[in-house]
This record gives sequence, C-alpha cells and structure tokens, in this order.
Amino acid sequence: MALALLVPLVQAAPEKAEAANAATVTVNAGSIVDSSMNNPSWYLNQSGLKSASTAGPSYWENLKNSDTRYVRAWFKPTKYYNRTTGVYNYDYQNSYMEQLGKYAQRIILNVDQCDQADMGFNPSTMTITNSTACRNVLKNGIKEYKKRYPQIEYIEAFNEPDKDWDIETYEMPAVPPKSSGYAPSPKLYYEWYKVFYSVINEINAELNPPIPLKLGGPALGFYNTTYIDAFLNAYRDDTNPNKRLDFISYHQYRQRGTGVAENPGPAAVKNERSILETKLTNRGLDPQTKVFVTEYGVFPGPATGPKGHSDNTQAQDQLTQAAAMATTGMYYVEGGMTMPMHWTIDHGDNPRKDMFVDGLDGVPLPYYNVLKMQSMLKTSRIASSTSAGALNATTGLGVHSLATRDDSGIAVMFVNYQWDQIAAGQGMDYNVTTTINNIPASLFSGSRKMRLERYQIDNTNSNYNSGAANAPLKKIEDVVLDYSSTLTRPSFYMGKNTITLMVLTPVHRYELESSAIAKTVSSGDSQTNVSDAAASGGAFNKFDSNAVGDYVEYTLNVPQTGTYAVMARVKKGADRGKFELTVDGAIVGSWKDLYAADQGFEEIYIGNKYFGAAGSKKFRLTVKDRNAASSGYSAGFDFIELVPRSAVTYELEQLSPQVGIPTQQDPYYFISDTTASGGKFVKYAATGAGANNNIRFLIHVKEAGEYKLYVSGKTYTTRGKYQVYVDGAALGGVQDQYATTEAYADTLIGKVVFDKPGVKEIKLQITGKNSASTGYDLSLDTLRLEP
Repeated sequence: MALALLVPLVQAAPEKAEAANAATVTVNAGSIVDSSMNNPSWYLNQSGLKSASTAGPSYWENLKNSDTRYVRAWFKPTKYYNRTTGVYNYDYQNSYMEQLGKYAQRIILNVDQCDQADMGFNPSTMTITNSTACRNVLKNGIKEYKKRYPQIEYIEAFNEPDKDWDIETYEMPAVPPKSSGYAPSPKLYYEWYKVFYSVINEINAELNPPIPLKLGGPALGFYNTTYIDAFLNAYRDDTNPNKRLDFISYHQYRQRGTGVAENPGPAAVKNERSILETKLTNRGLDPQTKVFVTEYGVFPGPATGPKGHSDNTQAQDQLTQAAAMATTGMYYVEGGMTMPMHWTIDHGDNPRKDMFVDGLDGVPLPYYNVLKMQSMLKTSRIASSTSAGALNATTGLGVHSLATRDDSGIAVMFVNYQWDQIAAGQGMDYNVTTTINNIPASLFSGSRKMRLERYQIDNTNSNYNSGAANAPLKKIEDVVLDYSSTLTRPSFYMGKNTITLMVLTPVHRYELESSAIAKTVSSGDSQTNVSDAAASGGAFNKFDSNAVGDYVEYTLNVPQTGTYAVMARVKKGADRGKFELTVDGAIVGSWKDLYAADQGFEEIYIGNKYFGAAGSKKFRLTVKDRNAASSGYSAGFDFIELVPRSAVTYELEQLSPQVGIPTQQDPYYFISDTTASGGKFVKYAATGAGANNNIRFLIHVKEAGEYKLYVSGKTYTTRGKYQVYVDGAALGGVQDQYATTEAYADTLIGKVVFDKPGVKEIKLQITGKNSASTGYDLSLDTLRLEP
C-alpha cells in the first residue's frame, strides 16, 4: 500500500549523481526471530584509565546512554602485590573500578599473571614447578576486589596465553622478553586454570556473595580451534568434581573481508557459537555453556600501517572500524553469541579503535556513534533480508540489516561494509530501497501516524574527521507518514562503510502553521506563519509578544486517551521569551527558555500529560519571563508532538546493586520469595545510618519524560528509614519500611523529570530507623516509573 508523505522535517540529502549498485532490504515486522535480542551495545571493554581532559562529564554521560550491561576490565597482581616487601596495595585500582560503576551493571575481570617468580616458572622450559605463592596472591586479590565491588561477576583466567606470556623486564629481568615468544602449551595453561577454579570455589564459599563469581577461559588471542580443542580435552579429562567452566572466551581480530583463508570476512564469525556447541557436545560437555568474545575487531597490531590491510589514513581506518564492528556485531547476534564485547572505548595508543577523540571530553568518533545506534534498537529482533547480489555471504561485504521492534516502535540498522576499499574505484556503493511489511497496527493504534527518523554515519555525517561540528550522531531525515501495514521508502545512498539507522515511532504531530489549527492570541499581539526551509513543512508559526502574560493558544484534536510526552520543535533566537504550557488550563511541565544567541531549531521536551478523553484541547503557551540576555518576548513554534508513554518496571534482582564505598560497605542478598515480583527481592543489610550506608541501582530510561517513581518493598520490624536520590538529587521525603507485619508495599516517592534518555542512578540512603525497629535493613522488590 502506498504511503502519503506528510510534513517533512528533515529531508534526506540529495542522492549521489554517480552510478551506484541497487540493493533492497526487506523487513517482515510481523515475524519475530528473537523476542529478547542480545544487543551488542550491552558489552564493552574499558582498557584503562583516561585523562580528565578526555573522561569528563560528557564522556560518562555518553557511556551511560549506551545501556552497558557488562564491562570488561583488568587487574595485575604485580600492581597490587609487591613480592619483595610482601605488601598488598589494593587501592591502586580504585579509580579505575569506580569509573566502571558510573555506567555498567556488572564487571568481567581479566586477571593477569603474577610475578614470574611467584608463578614458579622454570624459564628454560616454561613448566610450572610451584603455584603456591601465585595462588595466594590471586586469591587475596580476587577476594578483596569482589568484596569492594560486588558487581564483579566473571573472572577470566589470564589473557591471550596462545600468544605468549607477558614477561616484563621488571618482573623477571633474566627471562627473555615477550618478543621471544614463550607461548605456554594448553596443558600448562590448564594447570593454571585448575588453580583459578579452586580459588574461585573457595572465595564463593567464604563470601557467599549475592552474585557468585564465575570462571572461564582460555581468553585466546584469536579463534584458535586447535588450542580450544586441547583446552576442552583437558577440562573433560579433569576428574575433579569441583571443576568449573562457566564460559569459554577468546578474541577475534581476523575477519576483515580479504577473502583469503585467514581473513575471509565477518561472515565467518556467524557460526563460531554453533561450532563450539558441537565441540562441547562431542565431549559430553554442556552445549549451552556461555561463549564470550571478549575482544573483537579487524585491526590488530599497530595504530597505523599495512598489517593485514592497506595503508589507509587514520580517518579512513576509523570509519572502517565503525562499519566492521557494526557488521560483526550483527553476525554475532544472528549466530547466538552470548557476549560479544566491543573493543574498545579508548585504546590509549591505537586511536583507530577509539570511540572518543583523545584530549576532548566525550567528543565521539564514528565507532561510538555505532554504539549509540545499537543502543537505539528495540527489544525483539524481526526478520530482514538483502536482495540477491548486494551481499557476499562468504566475505560479508555488502549491505547488511538488523531489524527490531517493541511497543515503542521499529528500528532497522543498515551497514554497507566494504572493509578498507575506500580508494576510488574500489568497493561498492549502493542505493538502498527499504520495504517494511506487516507493520502491526497495535504499534500505532489511535495515532495513525508514523514518525520516520534516519541517522547516518559516513565520511561527512556523524564523523569528527570531517569537522568537530559533525562529530555527534546526525539525523538526516525526519518525516511523518500515515499509518499503513507496508512501508516502502525511496532509495537512499550508502557509500562505502556507511551506517544508517531508521526508526519508526508512533506520534500525533500538529504543524502549528497549518490553517486547519485554530489559533488565538492575547489582546494586542499577533501570530504569523514564516516560511523557513529548515522548518517542518517549510514554515513555522511566529508569535509576536511584548510582555509577560501574553499568550498564543492552539486548539488541537487529541484522538485517543492516554499519557503522552509533549514535545515541541521551536526556533530559538536572541529576542525570545520564557514560556509555560497549559492544556485546558492545567500546567504541563516547567517554563522553557527559548533564548539563544544564534537562531536555530531545537526539539524540546515540555512535560507529560494524561488525557482522560479524546477531542479538542486548548494548548496555551504563556510568556512568564525572559532571559536577561534576551531583547524580547517572542517565540517561534514549529510543531507540537504527542508521543505515547507507558509504565516501566525494573526487577531489582536483575540489576547489579552497588553499596557504600569500596572500603566500607554493608552486604546485600537476593532472597527467593514466591510472593515477590519476579520471585526474588533484594535485602540490603544496612548496619547503620549515614552517607556510606546506601544501596544504588542503575536503570536504563529509554524515553524522556516526567514519571512518578515508586519503590516496592517488604515491610518488617527490622527495617530502616531511607531517602531516595535520583542522579544525586533528593526526591520526596524520608520513607520508613518499618511495620509490625511482613507485607509488600508500593510507595510513591515523587515525580521526576528525565529530559534525556539514558542510564540513571537511583540511590536509597539510610537516614535512621523507627524507634520500634530493631534494625536498619531494607527489602526492595521493584522500581517503577509511571508516566
């Protein structure tokens, strides 16, 4: 069914004049392939501490917005233990570990080697002679960090043992350097793996942590099937009943797209999980053992140069990195990989792998913008395919798609992956036509409109290398369409290594310059339509006001009951005022300042509004004040948009609580209870009241808006009082969980406004206890955001 194009906001850039290959991506929105898609944006590597100039507020805000579930980090026993003095210093790692807690739910910790002497190596044969000293150092370190950072869940035993031991001169000067290539055999590695699992079992028994430690390996430098076979054989033949293999891990840097055996292209990674399942099955081991690719990419080795690829510029390599990671991530999703971990946020000495510009706070490179696109994908994966000839199934070169949907809409990510064929005459450009079939009416019930937004990363868009102003993720198309079960979009151009995200969202949009919308202004004032190519529909409505109290009122038809986020696109300027919105006399949100030194359009969130009945509503914007720098009280209103909102519940036992401070914290537990939501609740065993007696949760808020925050928990005679903080700001008053009987209670804490989506910290701080209570603990079941 053809769709009528309505009210364009941002038109797509003119298509390239030169010839390009044709490709069609077909999406079946009615065919759910995976109801709970394993999003690649959830898994990151943070390889080290960054300088304050790079890792400032914007850096952490960007990472929080990616909704990180797991981050991989490292520690070196040689850093926290000095074998000469016998002194442990665990604090050296605090800043690094606390950085991870700013944005990640849980941590995978790669544990490096002990001092070579402590490992009992015979340098001439590289055999293990005595593991006792290293074993003690490993256990002491892992146990201490687990106590300080309970969100540590997985331990990875050593790093890339198939390459060589990291023998550094300060550890064993008499041992030849790393370049000599002392690579331990799988048999030797497994001897150390046995040390690890005995240590992990002991720590779990001694600490009984709410998130038990899990162990895996061998953390290979590449997908080395010979080494994996030997490792699995050793594990199979190990007769210890307490042995454990919670996950298999390796790195993947070889799939680039050259078509040769070593580097066939990213398509080769799709079957890695299924191959490992077969290996496990053939050995009588659990085929559902988790598989982690704890690093992946296409650029091993140096920061520049021809190692395995042509000698392109750093800017070209950074775009190739973005496209390669997007493509490989798609194959890992399709192949069922448990945890494919992005490499890396900031490499330090290899900027072509970086997500941010060194020395600039949170300024994104194309790779971060890929992560941002992935985080905007929906919950369920739906079927999609590329037309014949536009995708090479062997190398993975060509046009890829990853299509998703949930109750908030549909999102499709496209990549034209061409490896490093950026030079003229190499690689393929495509004009891509998209058809989305079987779009569920339930997604757009009542609104009958679909907002289509398209974002793009290429040589000029969302690319710092084409200018600092072009660094953030850029929207290049924004239109509103009538609902239909089938959407066919005109072809759009995708050059080599271009990445595009298309998002469909249900909306009611009102073009305020429309003659169909009744407008009223205060006495003595005027409103006029002003033509502007940058405005939605080519014009906006200008309100010429001269005093506080003046208003412009639009009568809008709300077609369906429900709660909506009220959004507005405004044109700011140097003569603008501050405005308040009321709907039928009721205030919505807070004042909005439309002043800006330079004119320009901006989309703003005003507030949430519940409509108990459909029909005509009066949206009045009243002048309340003006910025001290403003020369007037006028306004430019482009459109008002109503976006449906619904409640979101967070099961707290599925999150990763953080408590107190690293050196002083109260424990928490996950308690099974059939009457709890999800069958469990979190018990925080606070020992007193004060700043350090707190429990914190990171929640991912997908949609901006105003919400009521509820805390559900179980009252009892041992409970304490608590104050809720949202991103550091107190919300509501002090709450008391004391009661003479056990019962679940749903407590309204207060109203909170999130101007932007992203990860938010909810902290419950113990302030005291009821005089009748015998303790300070809390029982916490869920957090709920209700629009």
